[in-house]
Amino acid sequence: MIAPLQAANTAGLPILTVDTFIGDGDYANGPVTFPLSFIASDNYLGGQIACRALADALNKTGKIYIQNVSPASARRMHAKKAARMF
Repeated sequence: MIAPLQAANTAGLPILTVDTFIGDGDYANGPVTFPLSFIASDNYLGGQIACRALADALNKTGKIYIQNVSPASARRMHAKKAARMF
């Protein structure tokens, strides 16, 4: 996917990424330096907010199950770590 994005950038299209990165994500020193901007979510805080709302909806009783399709994903790990606070 890097080559088509590089071609678009070379053609003058601004490239922005949201919650994912191109290459290794090191745009200052890595092999991919063209994204104009990288926008990321705070997945730990997102996990806290979601689980707080769920805990409130359940009157802080019972158990919940979190299904991860990609358990090794840093985004999923941060959200799951936040969920354990409740």
